[in-house]
Amino acid sequence: MMSIKLRTLLLFPALVASLTAPSRLQLYNSTSSGNGTSRQPASIADVLQVVNAIGGLEVLQEVRGLTYNGGQLYRSGTLSQTYTLESLDQSVATTGSSNISFRFNSSGLSSRIDREYAYDDYWVWEIPSLRPLADMSLVVRDDSEQYACFVNGSNNFLSDFRSTQGYTDELVTNYLIHQAHQYALPWLLQQFLKNDTELEKYQVQQRYSRATYGAIESAELGLTLLFDLATKLPYAVRSLENHVVYGPSTSDLVFTNFQPSEIRNGSSIKLPLRLQTVYNSMYVLEDILLDSITVNPAFPSGFFEGHAPTPDPQNTVQRLTAAQPSSSPEYPLSEIHEWYEAGIWAGPFTEMYNTSSIVVDYPDPTFKNIMKIYVGYNDYNQLLIEHETGFIITDAPPHRSKIIIEWLRQTRPDKKITHVVPTHHHSDHADGFVDYVNDGATLVVPYVARNYYGQAIAQRIITYTAEKPFVFRDNLIDFRSYWSPSSPPHTEDQAFPVVTKANATDSDTFILYEADIVNPGSNAVYYKSLYAWDLLVRCIKIGIPRSALIVSAHVHGSNTTGVSTTQALTEVGDIVGFKYPDLTLADWRTCLDSGCQM
Repeated sequence: MMSIKLRTLLLFPALVASLTAPSRLQLYNSTSSGNGTSRQPASIADVLQVVNAIGGLEVLQEVRGLTYNGGQLYRSGTLSQTYTLESLDQSVATTGSSNISFRFNSSGLSSRIDREYAYDDYWVWEIPSLRPLADMSLVVRDDSEQYACFVNGSNNFLSDFRSTQGYTDELVTNYLIHQAHQYALPWLLQQFLKNDTELEKYQVQQRYSRATYGAIESAELGLTLLFDLATKLPYAVRSLENHVVYGPSTSDLVFTNFQPSEIRNGSSIKLPLRLQTVYNSMYVLEDILLDSITVNPAFPSGFFEGHAPTPDPQNTVQRLTAAQPSSSPEYPLSEIHEWYEAGIWAGPFTEMYNTSSIVVDYPDPTFKNIMKIYVGYNDYNQLLIEHETGFIITDAPPHRSKIIIEWLRQTRPDKKITHVVPTHHHSDHADGFVDYVNDGATLVVPYVARNYYGQAIAQRIITYTAEKPFVFRDNLIDFRSYWSPSSPPHTEDQAFPVVTKANATDSDTFILYEADIVNPGSNAVYYKSLYAWDLLVRCIKIGIPRSALIVSAHVHGSNTTGVSTTQALTEVGDIVGFKYPDLTLADWRTCLDSGCQM
């Protein structure tokens, strides 16, 4: 029984947003958390042992706001754009600073991120017009005016960085509020104390180190506090996600280097000076090294106020009005997390486009079994190839996948997609593969990628190697997909599908499909001449005929309207000064029979 005095001390203002269903939390903790002990109701006393480790209840009560002063280091990485399949080798921010401020009172929680950082070379290489330095300020409100708003700069590579992005959409707003809850450690402890009746406790074992931690979970907040069993100090705040490839996953904000931060003369609270976002107990997605933490700072007027930006017609992701937070099973938290933090989130795709947004073109109008198809806008083109019993599709951008499947049900109910062939594992090119497989298709990937995709699907995978490319022939089409182990450009599983009609002659259209290597458009391949030379040499090695057309997933430039993604192989060679030899279909067929490799 709690004393009246203690109950009085715990009368904090109420603000709890329900973000994750308890059933999902139970599933994830039984799998991803690793060796969790049986669950029991948690009590105030369980939370107080953590509170006492950082300074005690009366000290915690005095905290009404704070600023993480992150002037020493800010770095971030992304799993969505890695070169290798099993390591985090791609940075977004290589160096920078990040201040994160919080204000919590009777009306709710407000936060603000002021961040500057330098982009990794990868992004400047891919987007040469990108300014190498980012400067952004983001306000997140979790009260009666729930919203998130950039009041300076942007966090999106698709925007014009000279203007301010403004408000975020409802899905990103939901994610950012959830993230603010995760970062605001004193506020989170206050909520745990105030809403103790819905808490559960257990122990978890870290997947790789095998260290065991205490865990106190709030199903209502969708967050779990992990703490050191010996010192009782907070170890991490865990968010549980369902990743399209990794499945049930953990996103931990890990705390280290606890130091006292002064509240008043003679009073202080211990808080961490290093904050790391660690995914699945292995991948460090964000690393912030703080100079100090200021408790109860005097924030200037309007510091936590969002406002509509000056309209910029060139900024395609700018929003002028606030959006209330909401979640959707179509866009799990893992996807918002991955795409937003990598700067490639462009909004909820299926709210903007549907089957009526599909555009079909024929690289060879006389042979309509080979289609170039895109949904909505001309920057994620795919090949849809009709064979005798179904279709082959190249690449698998998420959400477009469901739209294309539904479109085929409506327009071609006699046939389905039988094979999906991603060019590489990057999220924007592959994360829709599960939709195709669930609809009956077989996934076709290089053998090197078998374990990566196998985390999501155990069956319906065909693999191929450099020595034995994937070959699909019937009386209508001749399709193949190539891969090389010799340092392919962009990713280690980069694949190059080719297709022509069955029993083709040199006068028939021959198509090479590629993604992220050369992009047609004004000054095509100008910025990627290194990739272009590499691609042309590999084409020679496998006998690709001089008459071939390149169909690219993307186009070059921000305005894709009216720009073709089809370009002659020889034109690409001319642009970069590479004279392609007079190879014919006979050379290609001979190479396949003799085991030529890229």
